Amino acid sequence: ITQAQIENITNRSAANNAVSFTVKSKGTSSGVKNKVCFGKASDGTIEGDDCPKPFEEKTYNSPEISITGLDNNVEYRFKVRLIVAKDGEGDWTDPFNETPIPVAFALNTYNGKGGDLAFNCNQSGQGSGVFLLMALLMMVLVRRMSTASLSPRIMAPLFLLLVSLTEAPLAHAEFGQMNIGLLGAMYRPDLDNEPFYKCFFRRSKSDNNGPINPLIGIEFDWHLWDKLGTVQLGFGTSYTFVTGRALQLNADNEPDCDAPLENSKVSLHMYQLRPQLTYLFNPFAEHFPLVPYVRGALVGQGYMFFKNGKSDTGSTSIKPNGFRFGYQAAVGMMLMLDFLEPGAVRSARGEGLFNHVYLKGELAYTKIDSFGRPGFNFSAKDVMGTDWPLMWTFGLVFELP
Repeated sequence: ITQAQIENITNRSAANNAVSFTVKSKGTSSGVKNKVCFGKASDGTIEGDDCPKPFEEKTYNSPEISITGLDNNVEYRFKVRLIVAKDGEGDWTDPFNETPIPVAFALNTYNGKGGDLAFNCNQSGQGSGVFLLMALLMMVLVRRMSTASLSPRIMAPLFLLLVSLTEAPLAHAEFGQMNIGLLGAMYRPDLDNEPFYKCFFRRSKSDNNGPINPLIGIEFDWHLWDKLGTVQLGFGTSYTFVTGRALQLNADNEPDCDAPLENSKVSLHMYQLRPQLTYLFNPFAEHFPLVPYVRGALVGQGYMFFKNGKSDTGSTSIKPNGFRFGYQAAVGMMLMLDFLEPGAVRSARGEGLFNHVYLKGELAYTKIDSFGRPGFNFSAKDVMGTDWPLMWTFGLVFELP
């Protein structure tokens, strides 16, 4: 009896000529290997202490087991035991059966161009670097319109903002007053011109458009000009992800949207980078708490497709990650919330924490298709059912002194 024992077999998946599972053990974990006995169920049984011929034995150093080269639609039998360096081999588990079936993952069905500026996990992100350079140039051009010169004291914090948002609170002094917004949007990408979004990621059969995702983000805006209202230059970033299942193939060898395969997960991670310019009509904000605004932004949308926790290379030349570009035009309203807790706001203002707090609501026309170039379309799909690429955003905005 070994100190390490198998507790159970989890994450079982049988798809595309392969069976995978995870050996969950308890007890000593150092120096533990996993031995698997497997073969076709038609070859006999594997009960007992041995692994009879023609069944095969393989040893794995990791508890993540993946056995490839199997035949689809053929039933296989498996049993597993641990090998511990100081204790030897443990007992076999009870046999279990799995039948690999042909399935399609998300990118298997895609026949378009994909994205722009694809990158891999060993790179820092070529697409994001190019887009940050675009954002930097835009901010520099706007700044030049409001001042005669650009000193190093201005350029340094501006660059730090684009490279790392963690430095952003330190980078606003030269621009003046600063707003920080915490945002949440209802976002559904318009990927339905290809079947994989509404089929692979929908949560129920009645969902004809795919899931709506909570796009969570943060934005920083600096006051550039205050006369009849306020012009702000800013930068925002948001992130969301959606999960689904691989799909079994029907008689025509096409993905069956109504036949998801459990334990074969697919996921899509999406994030946005947005340099933006905002005009707020706020000359009467101290007397009337509503502040309307308009905003324009460039959008860089990064994406990453995964299957079973690993990058989804699909069966095409489409890269599983990359960038798409677009723009956003928005109208919104901010409600000053000082009247709810005027004493707390005065105290925060006196301590230099913030001047005002606003509740923000926004409707944005969001087009992200690399300006009509072939490939993934991450434009917003209106959750209200219109044909316009509209996205609703809500959040809290803190006006800093």
